[in-house]
Amino acid sequence: MARGGLAGLLLPPLLAFAVSRLVLSTAALAAGVSPAQPGSWCRFDCGHYTTIAVRGYEIAPCPAGSRDEGALCGNTAWLPGYPLLVRALHTLGIRPRRAAVLVSAAFALLSLALIWAALAGPWAGGEEPRDRAALALCLAAVFPGAVYLHAISPLAVYGVAALLALIFASRGRPLAAGLAGAAAAFTYPPGFLLAPVLGTGFLLEAGALAVRARRAALSAGVAAAGFFAVTLVQYVDTGRWWAFGLIQSHYNYSLRSPLRTLGARIAPLFLPPFEGASEAPSAQTLLVALLVGGTVGGALLAGRLRLGVRERFVALYAVVVWLLPLVIGEEEGGLHRREAALLPLVLLTARLPAAALAAFAAAASVVAWLLALLFFRGQIV
Repeated sequence: MARGGLAGLLLPPLLAFAVSRLVLSTAALAAGVSPAQPGSWCRFDCGHYTTIAVRGYEIAPCPAGSRDEGALCGNTAWLPGYPLLVRALHTLGIRPRRAAVLVSAAFALLSLALIWAALAGPWAGGEEPRDRAALALCLAAVFPGAVYLHAISPLAVYGVAALLALIFASRGRPLAAGLAGAAAAFTYPPGFLLAPVLGTGFLLEAGALAVRARRAALSAGVAAAGFFAVTLVQYVDTGRWWAFGLIQSHYNYSLRSPLRTLGARIAPLFLPPFEGASEAPSAQTLLVALLVGGTVGGALLAGRLRLGVRERFVALYAVVVWLLPLVIGEEEGGLHRREAALLPLVLLTARLPAAALAAFAAAASVVAWLLALLFFRGQIV
């Protein structure tokens, strides 16, 4: 049992969840919408997820006169993990949006419980001081992009799967890590990166190369199966094996300099005119860059440039998931959502000095409130 017994294991995540909901609900009220209404948590992608939950996947020629005339349109750019959970509740008679909000809330709470278990509970190993573990949990409650962990979005479900993959990997369980990685890949595109992350992490273990290679291949191979499950589900509905790529091709991703992309994202913070709350996405991108640099760099320095097992897996994950949208030129409206996928980075933050961790948590709470305000106003999707 965790230090402090059952109450010590359950109460902190519940309190952190309440804090998160309070921050987001006050932002909703400030925007003039009710946080109790499922529609308040619905933006552009929400319609795709609820449609998939109710009717499944659809793909057809784009309407005449549209900008994509001559191509195919549909909802196959969105993955099935979250909609299938929503469908399960919907079959019980719960309306789709209400079911979606309930799924997100449940998994947002579960993600906080997993983080606490890893930092101060049965998976902690007594490594992190309890006060800093509590500060890390506070940061998790208001993590960049927090509103998307509670909204009609797959990010909370994805966060739980990614956390489990990294926790299992750090505990030397390649099959369990691979299964959790497959669930992540079945839910949200950054999950596709877990196969190479897990494979690389296990290859970097100590021991005989043949043993490391088998463990790496097992974990990475099982995690990669999540993507093939996506193609199978979409094929059943649409009759097309590459339905996901056909719709994703509309977004015209291209390779770019990550430094240039990052600079363009944060430039509005330093160039006039400064537009207050509207700069929250830029502020979040800057905060995330500082978090990644501070935690990964701090872990390297604390380990004298050698990472421990957990640090190795989480650092690999954080760097890859942070860099990819910067390298492929993630669309302006999507980066602030994608940054919420970095939630497992919190597993490294308890090693930071308490003052630095408190400063990150305080800054994150302000940014989370401002970003939520824009979300509830409908200024971002």
